[in-house]
Amino acid sequence: MKKIICFLFVIVFVLSFAAGCMRVPEKPEEDYEVDLDIDKNITETITIGITNFEAEEIATEALIEGFNDVFPNVTVNVKKIGGVGFNQQIINMYNADLKNPGIMPDIIYTNSADGLQLIGKDILLNIQPYFDAAQEKGTLNLDDYYENYMKLGQKGYDGDQYIIPRSADHVVVQYNKTMFEAAGVDMSKVKNGWSWQDFLDTLDTLKAHFVQNKDTIGVDTPLEMHLTWEATWNPILVSNGAKVFNDDGSIALDSAETRKALQMIQELDTKGYIGSGGFGSGQAAILVHSQAASIGKAQIEALTYNGKKCEYDVVSFPEIGENPKVGCGVPGYGIYARSQKRDIAWQFLQYVLSKEGQDALTGGGYNSVPVRKDMADPKTNKWGEGMDDVNLEAYTYNMQNDIPTDFHVKYDVSYSYDLISALGNMVYYAISDYTIDEAIEKCVGELKYIIGRPA
Repeated sequence: MKKIICFLFVIVFVLSFAAGCMRVPEKPEEDYEVDLDIDKNITETITIGITNFEAEEIATEALIEGFNDVFPNVTVNVKKIGGVGFNQQIINMYNADLKNPGIMPDIIYTNSADGLQLIGKDILLNIQPYFDAAQEKGTLNLDDYYENYMKLGQKGYDGDQYIIPRSADHVVVQYNKTMFEAAGVDMSKVKNGWSWQDFLDTLDTLKAHFVQNKDTIGVDTPLEMHLTWEATWNPILVSNGAKVFNDDGSIALDSAETRKALQMIQELDTKGYIGSGGFGSGQAAILVHSQAASIGKAQIEALTYNGKKCEYDVVSFPEIGENPKVGCGVPGYGIYARSQKRDIAWQFLQYVLSKEGQDALTGGGYNSVPVRKDMADPKTNKWGEGMDDVNLEAYTYNMQNDIPTDFHVKYDVSYSYDLISALGNMVYYAISDYTIDEAIEKCVGELKYIIGRPA
């Protein structure tokens, strides 16, 4: 496996880095020439900036190894960006790069929510010219990909492409099957398409068992669910018919539908179903997330419960109401708007979108759902290898019901990140010391402030 050179981001180093001889344009180019005919034997060096997490490093390493099978003389250095707030660190680096060019990586890891802020600040390159050129050349066919997931990398979710999605992140329920069975959960309810009430009944059974056995396991909260994460609260809001904005852009949040959704979220807290217990450490029986099954499986099968090795499985996100929705998002990559090496950086992005790139991720132990429709079946594609005992179909179950957090597209992209954060704050208020009415009122105030300021 090819060696990755890693750099831990340190602000003092960044501020002292000298590359003042390079000229930085006042604004990134929007209309530029692309070169897709890159010599496979080109000698070049590019840098990719990623989060400071082991799983991300493993996934990146696997992609680089596969990319080097195509471009053997391209060195891809990895800049691991640590500290609190990945996006803020990127913005700090960008501001420093404007004074001392050469600090920013050529390729930036991001996701469908955080990427909005980077687009709004002109940090990411508009890569639509590459998409257009690759389609014209026949090296990219957009019909191969899930349209809704590709849109999550577009400006306003319906414009030019800025981010290529690495995988189709579809929220599921991962669970410790051994704990379920020990608690006496009715396993006939735990199936793809189960209802929210089935989910609550399961939590109630687990809660009662955990309380009774608290001296043995040390916890009494069976659920790990990040309620302020947009891919969690958004499908609950939308499934209940709640809206953030009306068609004319006015705020529609203060409604019976919003209250019903917040009551459902609040119930998870008030009934003691959710707490600080972690799924991967055996302190919770359920994780509601979109992480790759390979990660959850490795975590759970390393645990024992009452002297028995734990078993892992997955089931679909519980269905709510007559129009159930599922949270979704994408991790992916963009190109730094001022990168001097965007042509070879594009080659890396296009490799990620290829069948070989999608398989490479799995080779790195990261069996997330491919963003390609033609690789959806886990029984015939590499992301399902070695997972025959896991209900991987949960990851593609009812993907037509996936709902991106897209209410913000009514306003300029520079507002998007803050608008999503305001809704996450509302959920936090609802499960803290505020009433639901107070949580809504505070959120409406935040929304008014955000959309009232200059873009």
